[in-house]
Amino acid sequence: MAKRTPLEEAAMREKASEERARLRKEKTARLESIDEMLGAGREALNEQRRETRFKVPELEERAKTAYKTGGKVGSASKRADGIAQRGKTKGRMV
Repeated sequence: MAKRTPLEEAAMREKASEERARLRKEKTARLESIDEMLGAGREALNEQRRETRFKVPELEERAKTAYKTGGKVGSASKRADGIAQRGKTKGRMV
């Protein structure tokens, strides 16, 4: 392999430098386009989240159906469900 002259070395360094600059520009352009795509997608996702934040389909459907009305109970002991019974402990701690 023949030894290069200083002039040839300088030309090769210049060519390599230009190639690196070209590749850097291409990479920057690719990254910018990716950022634009991601930004648009991110913005669309945020918009979709804002629109559906408080809209849960099950809750909306349930809100449309009215609850059934029941009778009013005067006290828990009149409810007759076995929870509120009076006078069973006779003052003792259970």
